[in-house]
Amino acid sequence: SHADGTVNFLGSVDALLSMQEGGMRVSAPGITMHTVDLVRHAAVPASLLAWAHSCHKANVACGNCRGCNKYFEVFSELGNAMD
Repeated sequence: SHADGTVNFLGSVDALLSMQEGGMRVSAPGITMHTVDLVRHAAVPASLLAWAHSCHKANVACGNCRGCNKYFEVFSELGNAMD
């Protein structure tokens, strides 16, 4: 739901950098992947993923915002339990 996570945004940034910086290109091969599929493809181990957070309210996980809730959903969908 963020503009910077869309294919159109990526295309615009790629075109701008290509023009401005003499051919520099931007790509994001996983931009069309769902979060769970991307984590699986990248083979991120649960032990490392458990240290991550995507809190929208604080520098540590608040456990109650949209970012934290998505993190918990993804972690659970990957088959991991939150203790």
